[in-house]
Amino acid sequence: MSVPFLNKNKKVVEALENSPYARIMGRPGPYVPGFERSYLTQIYHVAPVGPGITTEEGLREFALSLVPGLEPDEIWNLNEDGHYTPRLDFDEIVGYEKDTKEKNKVIIDEYLRDKLHSSEFSQIEKGWTRQLRRRTMIRVYPSIEIAKKLVPTQI
Repeated sequence: MSVPFLNKNKKVVEALENSPYARIMGRPGPYVPGFERSYLTQIYHVAPVGPGITTEEGLREFALSLVPGLEPDEIWNLNEDGHYTPRLDFDEIVGYEKDTKEKNKVIIDEYLRDKLHSSEFSQIEKGWTRQLRRRTMIRVYPSIEIAKKLVPTQI
């Protein structure tokens, strides 16, 4: 079975790390299994460099400019502690899990192979195939000062 890996995560990370206009706040956590263990999720907390952005429209525009050439699969308009903090979700297929009556086989892209163990996906029913998906989230804060107050983990 051919796996069409796009590696949106790599594009998101490179765009954030190379942006002169954005600062990644804290370190992203490890991949966390999501819904029915078929999703792997990682979140990046980001704030604009400089004085910050005071309007929702401006912050949304900033958020959408963070990863040029890549449209988010979902945009969430969130509010945290009275501050508008949009979230962009980038979803992709990173492998397939094929489970036969005899054995379980996980096919996963090389980027994740170093970070995961296939045993994380071993608790499933036998006799079917499902996609393994990765969600990379960018949570955007109005300023570095506000992010320092709201981001759970700081460097």
